[in-house]
Amino acid sequence: MKIKFPKIKKSYQKEIYKIDSGIYWRIIVGLFFVLVILSFIFAYNLYFQINKEDESFLEVNSEKVEKEKKEKINKVLEYFAERQKNSDKILNSAVPLVDPSI
Repeated sequence: MKIKFPKIKKSYQKEIYKIDSGIYWRIIVGLFFVLVILSFIFAYNLYFQINKEDESFLEVNSEKVEKEKKEKINKVLEYFAERQKNSDKILNSAVPLVDPSI
């Protein structure tokens, strides 16, 4: 006695997810690569233009920037000194309430 298994139909579908290699697709891919190459060229030129800027402009403003930095640092130091005073004041003060768990 043989066991008869039902036969499964094998259906092969046509590949519908194939890339269309028509002339329009080739044009789009070519334009994309040209655009990428042009963007690299533009970035390269922009990078070297920025590097060639006058450094004298930066030197003139450096003194002003240093003064502003010193002022900002002093403000921050004053703020933290005030906070330190407040912290010391709180730590050294007597506790107004007694802990009931003691």
